[in-house]
Amino acid sequence: MTDKEPHGLAEEAFRRHSAQIYRYLLRRTGNESEAEELTQRVFADAAAALSSSDPPDSLLAWLYAVAGVHRWPQATVSSDGRMVS
Repeated sequence: MTDKEPHGLAEEAFRRHSAQIYRYLLRRTGNESEAEELTQRVFADAAAALSSSDPPDSLLAWLYAVAGVHRWPQATVSSDGRMVS
């Protein structure tokens, strides 16, 4: 990444990677509305973190890590890695 302002970096991250993060969360939750809500939370958390620290070397990998710390609704994991109720 470059020497961008945190707000600009967060916008760029959303523009470039929101679809990938959404698809990841959709696979994990199996629910479109939950995946949309979690995607918004991931990017809100990312924007806050980017405003107070240096940008990560790999923005996409970091976003997946941010997405991974969110709690999904109580569910079990199917054999294909999806969470099911």
